[in-house]
Amino acid sequence: MNDLSNFNNIYANLAESAYNDRPNPFPYESLKRKKKNILNSGESLQFDFSQDTTFKHSDGNESFVKGGKNLPNKGVVYLQPDKTLHAEPIKSTYSVPKGKWWV
Repeated sequence: MNDLSNFNNIYANLAESAYNDRPNPFPYESLKRKKKNILNSGESLQFDFSQDTTFKHSDGNESFVKGGKNLPNKGVVYLQPDKTLHAEPIKSTYSVPKGKWWV
């Protein structure tokens, strides 16, 4: 995926931000502690694509992305946790046949 030169396409912005090491990333692992705490508390997290952004890649290089113009909701989107998603422990039993089945 190429770096976008600006944030003028909200759909491309959202798609790009779904990955680590991108401008305005929102994968949980790439968020700073303060933003993780906001999500962990159940609140929504704001991302503003109308603002100019300078970000540092994992290889140390920096990129500048101009803020978008004429975006829906003025370029602001919210990430919020889905309270319906949670891990369920899987309980299962395995039966092993008796005898010399490995021969």
